[in-house]
Amino acid sequence: MEPFTRPPADPPSDPTAGRFAEIARSLAGEPDVARTLQRIVDLAVETIDGCEGAGLLIVSRGQILAGSWSDEAVHAIEQLEYEIGEGPCVDAILRVATFETDL
Repeated sequence: MEPFTRPPADPPSDPTAGRFAEIARSLAGEPDVARTLQRIVDLAVETIDGCEGAGLLIVSRGQILAGSWSDEAVHAIEQLEYEIGEGPCVDAILRVATFETDL
């Protein structure tokens, strides 16, 4: 006779996990890379407390291949960084693998 084992309990309800699952499903439904990137920045602003703007770039070997911004102000700030050659986006592209800013 095998010993009695209690069946696993249902995982606790976690609203964060549920939200991430919802986000993943919505991203999977986007028809192309450009719209997926746009959805990611829009969701960042909607989902992350205190996030007022977001930008996302796909970069390969220091070259920007694609990008999306939550609004024109974020896009303008990134453009200015490239023109003057410094700032968090330029640093992230040219100098470090990961970069985070509190702005």
